[in-house]
Amino acid sequence: MSREHDHRWSTGCRQLIQFQEKLRTVTVWQPVIEQDAFGLGIADQVDSTLAGIGLGHQELLASNEELQSTNEELQSVNEELFTVNAEYQKKIAELTELNNDIDNLFQITDIGKVFLDAELRVRKFTPAVIHSVNLMAHDVGRPIAHISHNLLEVDLLADVKRVQQSGERVARDVQTTGQKWMQMRVIPYLQESGASNGVIVTFVDVTELKRTEAALRESEARYQDLYDNAPDLFASLDTTGGISTCNMTFVNMLQYTSKAEIIGRSIFEFIAPDALDDARAAFEEFRRTGQSSNVVQRLLRRDGSVLDAILNASAVRDAAGKLLYSRSAWRDHTAARQAADDRRRHLQERELDRAEIERQAECLRQHAAELQRRNDELARSNKDLDDFANIASHDLKEPLHAVRFYCTLLLEDYGDRLDESGRDKLQTLVRQVSHMDAMVDSLHQFSQLGRFDLNARAIDMNELITRVIDSLHLAIESSSTEIVIARDFPTITCDPAVAEVWRNLVTNAIKYNDKPRKHIEIGWRPAQGTEPGAERKSPVFFVRDNGIGIKRKDYNKIFDIFRRLHATGVHGGGTGVGLTFARRIIERHGGQIWLESTVGSGTTFYFTLDREPA
Repeated sequence: MSREHDHRWSTGCRQLIQFQEKLRTVTVWQPVIEQDAFGLGIADQVDSTLAGIGLGHQELLASNEELQSTNEELQSVNEELFTVNAEYQKKIAELTELNNDIDNLFQITDIGKVFLDAELRVRKFTPAVIHSVNLMAHDVGRPIAHISHNLLEVDLLADVKRVQQSGERVARDVQTTGQKWMQMRVIPYLQESGASNGVIVTFVDVTELKRTEAALRESEARYQDLYDNAPDLFASLDTTGGISTCNMTFVNMLQYTSKAEIIGRSIFEFIAPDALDDARAAFEEFRRTGQSSNVVQRLLRRDGSVLDAILNASAVRDAAGKLLYSRSAWRDHTAARQAADDRRRHLQERELDRAEIERQAECLRQHAAELQRRNDELARSNKDLDDFANIASHDLKEPLHAVRFYCTLLLEDYGDRLDESGRDKLQTLVRQVSHMDAMVDSLHQFSQLGRFDLNARAIDMNELITRVIDSLHLAIESSSTEIVIARDFPTITCDPAVAEVWRNLVTNAIKYNDKPRKHIEIGWRPAQGTEPGAERKSPVFFVRDNGIGIKRKDYNKIFDIFRRLHATGVHGGGTGVGLTFARRIIERHGGQIWLESTVGSGTTFYFTLDREPA
């Protein structure tokens, strides 16, 4: 359109110049016409010329009108260009603001990041990285090999080169010289085409998480030690009198060797026959009132002898007030009872007065009060431990939720203004925060795992495994996995939580398998030789696969919480707590878990539940 306007303008200008030339010609020849004797002929020529000039003048007027029309069109185009320019300037301002937002996000983020180009030179980094790598502003453009770091027992350059050459990701927890723990990840820098063009190194401060994890382990160990080695016999009873948990004092005082011989049985199996009616009446009173104080009971030892004890118990109820289980404590009253009998005989012999008897009774009341006080202290300790785990989990999750919210908000509101690299960085940040959130949830779930009471009952393993396989239907079908299941599983007395053990082992067998035809076998057999459970004829359950296998040196590592043998995104990802949960559930049943594996050929996980078939 612009070229057409230029052409019209040029044509009009040429016609105007021609018209001016003709006018000058008439002016020059006018005197000659008047003097020349042959002026008549010249006049005719002039008349002809003037006629041509008149015609040119009309053409010029037409051209002028076209030029005016063209000028109006050009003015309209100019207004459109002005509008487009205004919108362009607005877009520039928005992009500038967005770039400032990203720069500010880089400045305030607590996650250290270093971006390296294809030559492993520093392209960009966040200020938080200085805790791990000694970078300054003028280091941009320098090779990472020329820059020192504060990481202990880490060859950062070797990790970077391995990621650049192989494309595999590196992820590990490392410690700095400043006594901080960092979760270090090294990943390829991928272009929009998918080609690698450098490396990204990130450092997330997990010092507080490490401290919290250590504190939880220490607190749980202290609680377990206090519980198991208390001078009194502790146990929790369900609503029918079944023993769901007990301490080692209960086991030892009744002459047994392990908790497995106690848990799952009724408390009435440990009551002397001559005291059984009183014990049942006391339990019914407890179910009605939720409290038992200083109840004298006669406990039956394994050899048939009797342990005189004083029972104090309190109820644990749900939010609706329904009785869940009891906190019961028995204090050995044998010596006290013997002493009381001796004192009574002595009083009978010496005819002691009533005041002495009241004094002895007061001692017994104080003894019972002391027992109650210790029970209350133990209850408070349990509650404090639960509160600590809940608060620690909540305080860790709040900042993670804030980071994920704002990153998601940036993707939703400004995602179309970012390039692919910017969106990928924000999406990576959202994934990492979500992974951290899942780890906190897993840590909290793990802290609670040892405190739930087993609801042991007869469970048909055939039905339990069928439900687990049905729940994994999509994963099995999408991975083209063949599963062979034995159909003669025994019925076992256990908690339904054993389903999580099967689910974790089958899921891992699917995930850690690089074969085109994945094969999983689920079965059982009697314990053999010196295997765990052989002395009790407990069945050995197993899950066998033809996957990638596990090195012998890693047999114990895989059961550590948050321990993964592969990078986070390899073999389906995960938080590294599945096998830890499985082992804890099995140990709560008094069983064991172990494995046999050949690298490249497959792995077989075995476990027992320390129970004979129901």
